[in-house]
Amino acid sequence: IVHSISNNVLGEDVGISINTEDYDIEQILASSEDSSFLYSGISFGNGVFTSTRKPMRTQTKRGLFSVNDNKRQYQQLLSYASHAAQKILMRTDYVPSNRMSKFIHSEAKKIAGIVTLNQKRDFFEAKAVYHLMDLIVDQWPEISISGLSGIQLMKQRKGLWQELMTEWPMGQYANFAVDFLKLNSLLDGNVLEVGAGVGNASRLIYQDISGLYIRTDQSQFLLDKYQYSANQEPYDFNSPGKWSDLDTIFSVNALHCAADKKASVFHLFNMLKQGGYLVLAEGSPITRTLPGQRVPWALNFAFGLFEGWYDVGGFLSRSEWLNYFK
Repeated sequence: IVHSISNNVLGEDVGISINTEDYDIEQILASSEDSSFLYSGISFGNGVFTSTRKPMRTQTKRGLFSVNDNKRQYQQLLSYASHAAQKILMRTDYVPSNRMSKFIHSEAKKIAGIVTLNQKRDFFEAKAVYHLMDLIVDQWPEISISGLSGIQLMKQRKGLWQELMTEWPMGQYANFAVDFLKLNSLLDGNVLEVGAGVGNASRLIYQDISGLYIRTDQSQFLLDKYQYSANQEPYDFNSPGKWSDLDTIFSVNALHCAADKKASVFHLFNMLKQGGYLVLAEGSPITRTLPGQRVPWALNFAFGLFEGWYDVGGFLSRSEWLNYFK
């Protein structure tokens, strides 16, 4: 069933609901992602019908909406990332000698030469991501040889990690997730946030949760630094959790860091009550800046500085995530 769904820029966009019992999720996603046209929202098994089997479209498309980002702003970022990648590859006197630098070098090859606009920094919306790329270029000798890590680089620029997570483009993921949670009334009840980190999503929802709000992260330091809930506890999603009967569990760009994604999804599902919701807001490894054009995400090489990225591969596609939900 094809639907008209809301969009922040266009007013309306196209979504689709698949409601037959014999649908092939992988085939549907593959045909959509490989074509010049991409459905902005897809739901599976969410159909509501009348007694004569006519679709009740208002209920069937519930929860489907789309958001457009600033295309020119992203193309500017992509161009700058491409130039930064080229600078790294030109340093042939420093050969990657560790797992982290080899990942960065490999991803830099994928994006070097993809230039859509003139090289320029747009500091009004995205200071941090440009600073991060500059740091990688400037300190590539130490990164490639001695394995200078992302954490060590963050210490050289106080506050950079928080800026990276809250400014554009990373901050947009939290905004999108929160819009989805509110639109679908998924903050009514007991809610667990996984990978709460710097509180990018937490600050937007903590006043809207009607029941218990549990903020979790692997870093106790980050939890203590940003107080958005009385219930803040360290939790490693690579292991089973201690909570149960939760109404909603959500995570923004965290679960792709799991060592075993399928196991981590299983751990989270086990903490939900019957009929509860697991919401993952995750980026994509591929972007489409123009119809039919598929290029690597601009910052994949840059985030290769961090554990949970170079060691597990970064963002996953929608079809890959759905495989972990089977």
